[in-house]
Amino acid sequence: TIARFSHRALLAAARDAMRAAPLTETDHLLALLPWAHPFGLTMAATAPLLAGARVSTSAPLDSHAGLSRLAGDLTVIVGSAATYGELLAALEDERGRHRFGKLRLCICHGAVPPEELRNRWVETTGVAVRGGDWSAGEEGGVRLLDPAAER
Repeated sequence: TIARFSHRALLAAARDAMRAAPLTETDHLLALLPWAHPFGLTMAATAPLLAGARVSTSAPLDSHAGLSRLAGDLTVIVGSAATYGELLAALEDERGRHRFGKLRLCICHGAVPPEELRNRWVETTGVAVRGGDWSAGEEGGVRLLDPAAER
């Protein structure tokens, strides 16, 4: 089924996403989710752009040049468990050459990744991955889950 959203609904969801994960004009977000998906469109595109943040879409995750270009100033990453796994594999191949000194928020659509992946991600970047979801209906909007609450 194809979901259809009015502009009003899309903006309301994006504002809700900004409350769940405050974004600012100083943020640089790496969008690893397709914008054709409601969570990708709200959390990885519309919300950061409303906040005035910079958004980069993913080049192939095994692109070491892409990692080098992005790593230094990324503050937020939005992806899926699979994309976090691919990104982590690329980072581990580089043996720590990439530093994410400004990274402050990592959001994974749906439940947080498996514990082993979460632990390796924290060891590599110093930032925990939080699960996030988008729901339609009366309660609607974006919510982020505390990784500790999902164990």
